[in-house]
Amino acid sequence: MASVILCSDKDPQWLEERRKRVTASDMLCFLDMQPQWWSTNWDEILKHKRQGTQREMDLEGTVNVAHGRETEALNLRLTSQLLGFPVVQHNFMYVNDRWPNIGATLDGLLWPSRGVGPDLDLTTHVGLTAELVERLEALPGHRALMVESKNARHPDPYGSKRKKGEPYTWGEGWPDYHRPQVQTGMWVAGFDRCILSARLGGRDMACHLIEREPGWAEVLDDANEKAGEVLR
Repeated sequence: MASVILCSDKDPQWLEERRKRVTASDMLCFLDMQPQWWSTNWDEILKHKRQGTQREMDLEGTVNVAHGRETEALNLRLTSQLLGFPVVQHNFMYVNDRWPNIGATLDGLLWPSRGVGPDLDLTTHVGLTAELVERLEALPGHRALMVESKNARHPDPYGSKRKKGEPYTWGEGWPDYHRPQVQTGMWVAGFDRCILSARLGGRDMACHLIEREPGWAEVLDDANEKAGEVLR
């Protein structure tokens, strides 16, 4: 099983390659795990892929994409400062010879061997952050970690009882609907661990260390077969 970097998301080839595959961000809808507020379903994604129309991914003319790039860069920089380890943007699409119909574009990479110490007291999840830093310091330093960045400044209506407008706490865990994207990204790109980093608004930020799940390979086997039937 080999992972290959196909192209950067700044390359015009990226959008064309994305249309050929179920990508990690699509897996949420492909597995019918989208929360109630999610406006996209697999039928819509499939239609856009077949027609070659994905306006939200128009890299030249979509303000949201440009704004998203800037926000992502800030989130990754804050993640690095918060945890005390270098984090760099790494917006490359990966493919894998076991699942040719699936792709994953990463947000960033973190190196646990090059810690310089945190220099940002941003988060209210102090205990969570301290525990995560200890776990990172104990990891073998030669392997980079995948980083997935999120903005979660809206309330969590997916089974949550929090009042409207309240942010995620993320201290007790992270929303399960991020699982398909994170697991797919790790398996396709060949990473054992991922930092799921969320900026929650104000001075609230949370990061979680997620391990690769062995059983997700079978999920991807099934998804790859189904995707091949409708996308090729």
